[in-house]
Formats: sequence, structure tokens, C-alpha cells
Amino acid sequence: MCWSGLQRQLVWGCAFITIIYHQVQLSEAQCPRHLGKRLTDTLARSIPSKAVGALADTSPRRSLLQSTDCSLNLGGSIHKYTACQAYGSDQGNTEAIDYHLYWSVVDLGNGSSTLDAAINALHNGWAGFGIPDSSGGMLGGSALITKTCSTCSSGASIDDYFLGGYTPSAVKPPSRLTILSRSATGNATNLQATFRLLVAASGADLKAFNIIFALGPLGSDGGLQQHPLSQGNTQTIDLTPGLVTTLPEPLAAAPLTATPAPAPTVAAAPAQGAAASRSPASGAKAASAEAATVTAPASPPQGAASGCTLAFNNENLSFQQCQALDPLPGGARLLWTVEPDPSSTGSILNGALDVQTTGWHGFGFPQTPDVMVGGKVLIVKACATCPSGASVAPYSLKDYSSQAVEQDANALSVVTSSAAKTTDGRLQATFSLKMTQSIEQLSTPLPFISAVGPLSTEERCQEHAASAKVSGSINFGTGVSNVEVTSDNKPKIHGWLMVVSWGFLIPVGVLIARYMRSVDPWWFHLHRAIQLTAFLVGIAGLGVGIKMGKKTGTDVELAHRCIGFIVNGLGLLQVLAIIVRPAKEAGYRRYWNWYHWWVGRAAVALAITNVYLGLKTVDERTGLFVAYSMVIGVVLLTAAVLEVVIKWRPWSKRLGSDEGSVQGSEHPKGQFIASSEAKANGAL
Repeated sequence: MCWSGLQRQLVWGCAFITIIYHQVQLSEAQCPRHLGKRLTDTLARSIPSKAVGALADTSPRRSLLQSTDCSLNLGGSIHKYTACQAYGSDQGNTEAIDYHLYWSVVDLGNGSSTLDAAINALHNGWAGFGIPDSSGGMLGGSALITKTCSTCSSGASIDDYFLGGYTPSAVKPPSRLTILSRSATGNATNLQATFRLLVAASGADLKAFNIIFALGPLGSDGGLQQHPLSQGNTQTIDLTPGLVTTLPEPLAAAPLTATPAPAPTVAAAPAQGAAASRSPASGAKAASAEAATVTAPASPPQGAASGCTLAFNNENLSFQQCQALDPLPGGARLLWTVEPDPSSTGSILNGALDVQTTGWHGFGFPQTPDVMVGGKVLIVKACATCPSGASVAPYSLKDYSSQAVEQDANALSVVTSSAAKTTDGRLQATFSLKMTQSIEQLSTPLPFISAVGPLSTEERCQEHAASAKVSGSINFGTGVSNVEVTSDNKPKIHGWLMVVSWGFLIPVGVLIARYMRSVDPWWFHLHRAIQLTAFLVGIAGLGVGIKMGKKTGTDVELAHRCIGFIVNGLGLLQVLAIIVRPAKEAGYRRYWNWYHWWVGRAAVALAITNVYLGLKTVDERTGLFVAYSMVIGVVLLTAAVLEVVIKWRPWSKRLGSDEGSVQGSEHPKGQFIASSEAKANGAL
């Protein structure tokens, strides 16, 4: 009886333990968020190094960083960070985690910061770093995930994902991170990744910054598998120990071998999965984004919508629509696809920019149609220190000066972005923007602005030429492009008026006054008519220039404006001088003549110089320079020939200048230079 009772108790005990075990397994599968939080709070560890990075986790189980100066050996290159943090667990735990985070951060002072970070994980599978949504949990967050890649030259790839659920099929690219650069490297036991993000946090927000970290396995097909509960968590970290004023140069990926592989020609940031249609890739199996050589875009493949394809990061991306942004230089193009936003009633605009330039290209939306100030744009620019050769980020346009174009993470709702520079010098960017309008609402034309410009030596965006901007509207929601590209014609009108008046007519009028006095008195009337007409045309050109309304600009533009006002001021003095011209018998008439000649000559010299400065602000190409040089060259050559004739003809040696006639020389009527009637009329 006793043994039988004991036997029944053992059987019931084993059954109870079995039920509890299966209930735990069921709970882990169906409620990972709540159970995971309890388990990871117990098992995960957060260990500061050098007392940097204050984390919410206070578990006594800790492991130390191998490097105490927050430096990381990335493929044979030492990269130093300002702060670092290690996560670990007991050595006896079969699910131990060895995950190190390194970072430096620059507070941009406008509500956003640039986070330069790296992870180092002793793991063979995948390692993730992410930022949760406002709720602080994994669901709805975004992450960069590095995974082992046997076909990648660096041994690893890095892709960005949106964490839409707790199953692998719900983890899909693209993320909602603003990615400035990224690269990865790895081998069978170690994964490393470096990345630079634009985050919407600054000031006090940096002291309590939420992050996600996790390690997990890969499936037989290389796809992401769910991580063990003990190998992932959300944490609150203090980023302020990593504050710096400038960031170190980003490092490209390199294999973790004794002999690093040769550096790629141009390493490009990965293309985004949602930005266009790709080769088949479902679930968490995103296209590899290893640092790779980027070649010039190949010929667009057949079947793309109206040729709306882009060769980006060794992939051919196809878009529903595209538009050439003429008259922007460099063959600037915009490509886009619109899809519903599963998290709101709005939509996602997946787009790309493509342009031939060594500077920058911006595209965005104005606060007021056709007006730059107040607009929000996405700017892709060349970046010598970036692994991809280019960077892309959102900016706010607060004024016309380059200093007022500020990088701002809150300017646009950027889901993800990536940039690259091709071997033939084209700048390319892919992006996904969260739009408040639904697809149906986007069927109404939406105003846009776009421009191409140069960079300073510090790689800051400089003001674009007047001809290098466009504005208009785009119907993003329809399947057929409905773009009305418009440009500001005021610079062209101003330029033509000034070239015709001060750049051509007034110099010709000067030649008439000096070399055509033999046809007296017609030379005088012709000279006066041409100069007065040219002056009035110049005043109209000045008015258009003032109407353009820009008070700031590049050094060339500022010089052009200043000289323009001086030239028009001298022209006004000439007109006033005619009104107060003394009589021909007046003793000081010769001094008035000297004044009239030399002020006129100074105005013409400055005007010709200013025409060239104006051409430089309008167009960097040489065509306009050559055309105007030919025209003014003919005028100057004519003047030089006539001057030689005057000096070398015996009967005109003493008559070779206006100044000679002023001294009282008598000239036979009808001679080439001046007649007595001309002198009597008080020649201009």
C-alpha cells in the first residue's frame, strides 16, 4: 500500500511537471514579449566599461570589455570610440551572450544627433542593434542586423529591418532608421558592424536613449530565425558619455582575416528593399548589403516601367514612375513607387535620386509652392570619408544662405535611406518617406523643389547656380507621370538685359564716339541714342536683379551684386553729367570731358568684368563664356585696329585721341577722327 501510494504520487508529480513544462513552452511561443521581458530582466546583463553608459539593468552578473579604451579592431584597423558597453551572461549558461556596443555621438542642437556606433559579437548567426518605437518595446521598432555571409567578401552583410512582429516573417526591410553609412565584417565566430545614424534625440534625451540588442541563429537558407529569450532585450542607455564635437572617419568593411582583402573601388551603402521592386526575397531574407564595388549604372533592363530603373549597389531596381528633372545639370532623375502604409492611413513613398555631380542634389517639398525657404528636403552629397562615397540625410531650408541649410532628422519622416557614388561619379540615393497623404490623396499634384549644387572643402552644401534649381508639382499617386517642371526665369531675363546693354551696346556706343566723328553730327546722335537706350535696358535688368530678392550668396554672387550696383551708379552719373554739361565756351569744359571719358571707360571695364561674373553664377559650363568672349572680342579687336590706324596714319597723328581735340587742335572738316562741327558741339 505504501509503495503503491508513493508510486501514484510520483506519477502525478511527473505529470504535473510535464504539464508545467509544456505550458512554459506554449507561453514562450505565444507571449514572447511578456515572458521575454521577465526572462531577459533576469538573464541579460549590462556591464559598463570605465563607468560609461548608465543602463537600466543592474544585474550583478557581468563580464568586462576586452578593450578598456573603447577601441575596436575592425578588420585590422583600429577605430576608437568615446564610450562603450558590454553585455554578457554566466559562462555556464549555454545561451550566453557576448555583445559589445561602442559609440560616439554629436548633438546637432536642432533636436537630432548623429550616432556613430559599432557592435562586436562573438557569435555565428546574426546580431542586431535597433531603436524601439515610442512605446519602448521591440514591436514597431527598427534595427540594423548583421549576419554571417559566406558569399560576401567581408564575411558578413548588414541590412535594416522593420520589426513588425515576433515571428521571422514579420521582420521585413526596410527599417525607419535614417542611415548615413554602414558596413559589416565577420567570420565563423565573430560579427562586427559599424554604422552611422541620424537620431531624433538631443540634449536631455541622450541621457535616456532606448535601444534594442539581440543575437540569433540563421536558418539553413540563411534567413533570420527567432532569437532565444535570453539573447535579446530593450535597454535605456545614457549616450552623453560619448558626446564629441566631430566624428571619426567611418571605416569600410574588411574581412576578419590575417591578410585583409583588397579595398573595393567604391564601397556603397545597401539599397533598401522597399524602395523598389527587387529580386525575390521574402520574410527576413533581405538582399545582402555587404560593402561592395559599385559600377556605373548599366543600361536599364527591359520591362521596367517606362525605363524607370536604376542600377544601385549591383542591383537593378525598378520603379513605377520616373521623371527627368530638367533643366537641372547632370541628368538629374527622380524615380518613385507609392504603396500603402500598413501602420497608418497614409502612404510610403519609395524613391531614388540619380545625378552626375561632385557636389549635392536635393529633393523635397516646399512650405510655399516654388519657394525654397521653409522647405524640407532630402539631400544626397559626395562624402570622401563615407564607405559608400556618398551620404543622404533630411535638411530644413531656413534661409537662402548655405549656413541656413541645416541637417534635421525631423524635417521629413524618413523610414530609411541609403546613398552611393558610382565609379563614373554619379550620386545615387534610395529612400522611403512616410507620407501623411493616402495614395488616393497623392493623386492630387504635390508641389516639390529640387536643386543641384557644389560642396565646400568641408563638404558643406554651397549655394546652387540660378539655373540649377527647379520647382513644380508631381502626381505621385497615378501610374502616369504628371510632372510640370518649372524654373525661375528671372536670372535669365536679368542676364540677357545686362549682357545686351552693358555687355554690348554701351561698349559699341563708346567706339562710335571715339572713331566715327567724321560723320558729324550723326555720330553724336547715334552715340547718345545707343547709350541712353542701353542705360534704360540696364535699369530694367537691375530691377529684375533686385526683384530676385537674394541678399546672401557665394563670394562670386556677392561680388557680382556689388559691382553691378557700382556700374549702374556710374551710368547714372554719366546721365546726370549730360544734364549739367557746361557750354562749349566754358573754360572748364575740358575737365568735364575728361571726367565723362574716364568715368565711362571705368564703367565699361567693370561692366564687362561683371558680365563674366554673372555668367559664372548662372552656368558653370563654358558655352556661354565662349559665346560672350567671341562677341566682346570682336568689339575690342575693332577698337584695337582703329586705334592703330589712328596712330600710324600721318594726317591723324595729332588727331588720334579725343583728348587731342580738347586741347584745341583744328581738324579739317570730314576727317576720320573729328570735325570742327564736332568740337563746336562739345563732343561726348
